[in-house]
Amino acid sequence: MLKINAQRLENRLKSLAEIGKAPDGRGWIRPSFTPQYTEARELVASWMREAGMNVRVDAVGNLIGRLEGSDPQADPLARVIAMGSHIDTVNHGGMFDGAAGTMSALEVATTISEAGIAHKNPIEVIAFVEEEGARFGEGLLGSKTMAGGITDKAALFAKKAYSGETIGEVFRANGFDPDRLDEAVAPKGYYKCYYELHIEQSHVLDSTGDVLGIVEGIASLIWLRGRVKGQASHAGATPMAFRKDALIPVAMIAKEAEDIAKAVSSNTVATLGKMFITPNVTNVIPGQVEFTFDIRGLHMEDVEKVASLVSERFLEICREREIEGEIEQTLYLLGAEVSEEMKDEMEEAVKKTGVPYRRMVSGAGHDAQMMARITDIAMIFVPSINGVSHVPEENTKYEDIAAGAQAMLNAVQEKID
Repeated sequence: MLKINAQRLENRLKSLAEIGKAPDGRGWIRPSFTPQYTEARELVASWMREAGMNVRVDAVGNLIGRLEGSDPQADPLARVIAMGSHIDTVNHGGMFDGAAGTMSALEVATTISEAGIAHKNPIEVIAFVEEEGARFGEGLLGSKTMAGGITDKAALFAKKAYSGETIGEVFRANGFDPDRLDEAVAPKGYYKCYYELHIEQSHVLDSTGDVLGIVEGIASLIWLRGRVKGQASHAGATPMAFRKDALIPVAMIAKEAEDIAKAVSSNTVATLGKMFITPNVTNVIPGQVEFTFDIRGLHMEDVEKVASLVSERFLEICREREIEGEIEQTLYLLGAEVSEEMKDEMEEAVKKTGVPYRRMVSGAGHDAQMMARITDIAMIFVPSINGVSHVPEENTKYEDIAAGAQAMLNAVQEKID
């Protein structure tokens, strides 16, 4: 069995982690379109070239390394097998989120290239730009663009980046032309399939002792934003019967949303993640509360049902308490289900590694869910120690990453013509 070079994979992860370290030592700060990100991208590009890949950066900023197929005459017709992830980070994030998948994809391609394995299908390794959304608030931007998901370019480029400039200004400052964004869209039928390895970012694998997770699907997502307008007044001098406490309906729906999600399906979750209380003073009854809900699940119909029931119940609570409330949907993001064929093929590839594994659902979003709009996908998880991610303490064993990369190599070998 052809094997990846685990030591090279580890060395590259460590070298990449030298770029973008936070000045205070707390994790990594490597948002897209920053000098740190560009340095990291160029380092990865150099490794792609060492592997004999043709390298390009597309019109949105995705880094793509390509191993041409063995038959140049067939290349224009041979569908591409792609692998990838991202190398941008959240602010003060960890060193493995995204990087583990990108380096594993590169290791698979490098191993195939070194072994001289003939393949008619071209192989591409993609480091997607702005997966995290830490620079623009536009998560999955690179993969969404590639999948043809940007429908309003004018609105996108007019939006302000967190640094204050518009996204269009940031693009131009980095040598990209917003008017050429469509050039990054993959032609119909271009990809045969897409593979992604990622750290789990949760507790399941770490708690069960399984080394690999075969992802069955990526959760769909709806965000809600609500507001309650009550009456601020003195906490001690206002009798309970005369209060219009804006916080009470929010507290009630926070608890009831948990029950609603459990009742709809076992894999839907509802989280009241953000809340702003006005005036936010110890001895004043809250006069206004703004809040958000994050609702996720494998099946969008379940997510929609939870969002609808939560919204209806919240408004009902407000009416019962004779207090003004409103709630709206602010984000609708369709997840992805992995085909039975791709899951079964990945399971066979994992079995060859000899490590314990399980099938599971991803609650977090990944570039794979955008790629699922245009091709078949498969995704594999490796454990996050103590289940933490997006923090400096994020950690994964190198041997677990190597096992995942080996499984991906096994799968790709079976897929190439």
